[in-house]
Amino acid sequence: MSERPLLLLVDDESSVHQALRRVFRSEPYDIRTAESAMAALELFDTGVPIRAVISDYRMPVMNGVEFLKEIYDRSPETVRIILSGFADRPILVTAVQEGRIYKYLPKPWDDELLRSTVRKGIELSADAWEKKEQIRNLLVENAQLNKRAVIPASGVANRADFVQRMIRMMTSSQNAQDGQGPGILCVGSDGIILICNDTAAAWLKTTPHSLVGNAASEILSAGLNKFIKELLTSEKLGSLYYQEGGVSMRGMRLTYTNDDSSALIFI
Repeated sequence: MSERPLLLLVDDESSVHQALRRVFRSEPYDIRTAESAMAALELFDTGVPIRAVISDYRMPVMNGVEFLKEIYDRSPETVRIILSGFADRPILVTAVQEGRIYKYLPKPWDDELLRSTVRKGIELSADAWEKKEQIRNLLVENAQLNKRAVIPASGVANRADFVQRMIRMMTSSQNAQDGQGPGILCVGSDGIILICNDTAAAWLKTTPHSLVGNAASEILSAGLNKFIKELLTSEKLGSLYYQEGGVSMRGMRLTYTNDDSSALIFI
C-alpha cells in the first residue's frame, strides 16, 4: 500500500500519548490518538484503515484485552499491541496465545523494541491489507453492478452463469489471472455450490469440478456452512468475517432482482 501506515495510540493519559509520539517521531507513520477504548472503536467504525494499534491494558470501562478483541472482530488485519505492568502478564500472555493480541510489551517499554515490534507487525500484515483492499474494490464494483443486474428467476445453471459474469466483471479491471487474487466460493440460497475457483478449491484440498453443483452441507465444514447461513440470513450490511484453519475469509450476500441471493466468499 502506498500511503503512510496509520498508527493509533490508545491510553487515558495524555502524557503516555506524548511519550509514544516521541518514540515514533522518526518512523514513517501517520499517528492518531484516542483517550478511551470507546473513542478508538468509534474511529474504527468510520472505516479508517488503521494498520496498527498500541493500547494500554488498564483503562476505564473496557480494559485493553477486551478492547483489542473488539478491534480483531472489526479489523483482523490490524496489528494489536498492548502495554502493561508485570502484574498483568499472565492475562496478557493468554490473550497472545489465543490470538486476540499480536504482542504484549511491559511497561516501562524499551523504545527500540516497541519500534521494531510495530515495524515487523506491519510488514507481516501487508499481504492481508492488500487482500482487504482488493476485496473492498470488488465489493464497490459489485454494488454498482447490482444496480443494473438482471437474473433469470430460477435455475442453478442460470444463476451460476450470472455470478460468473459478475465475478469476471468485478475482477477484470484488476487483470486477475488464474492462481492470482482471492479464492472465490459462491453458494446459492438453496445450499448448492455455484462457483469455486482454483484458489478456493486448493484451500479446500479438492478441485472445482468436485464441488460445483453439489450441496455445501455435504462437502464443506460445519463452521463454513454456518458462516454461509449467516451470510444468507444476516441483516447486517457489508461484509462478514470468518476464520478457519488460520485462513481469514470475507463474505457478502449477493442479492438479485428477484429477491433470490447467494453467499459470495473471498478466501
